[in-house]
Amino acid sequence: MRVLAWASMLLLVQGGLLAQRALTLSWQELAPEVQDRWISTALADGSAVEGRVVDVEADALLVKGKKGVVSIPRASLKSLSVGPKKSSKRTALGAAIGGGAGAVPGVLAYQYANNEANRSLGGSLLAGFIGGAAALGALIGWASDREASRKPAVVIHIKPN
Repeated sequence: MRVLAWASMLLLVQGGLLAQRALTLSWQELAPEVQDRWISTALADGSAVEGRVVDVEADALLVKGKKGVVSIPRASLKSLSVGPKKSSKRTALGAAIGGGAGAVPGVLAYQYANNEANRSLGGSLLAGFIGGAAALGALIGWASDREASRKPAVVIHIKPN
């Protein structure tokens, strides 16, 4: 019975942590919440805009997306979702760190193989250690990127004037 109670409490807490937060802000309060952050929004005409907020002006929100900098008029913006952008920076960083870490045992294995008169094995060992460690680092970085992109978005509703 205690296990069931703990499991229920854990699910309730986890559900609360993963739920989307919602804020209602005036236009003047918007800048600190969205400046240099990744947003997505649906406009009144049905189109969608996604990108990084460049500036919050008195009458428009400037967003840099795939099509360059887009100005979203204040009147057409009712709500927006602020969240992390999907990234692969940690994947690349993990691969670089892993490759560098794999170089040390790779070089040692290469030297050992060359000293033992099995010269053809040395290059394979070197490439195997570096490549294997780089792949492992990339996998760890990818998992970290994936986890970071799962953070819940914050929905901001903009108060009318």
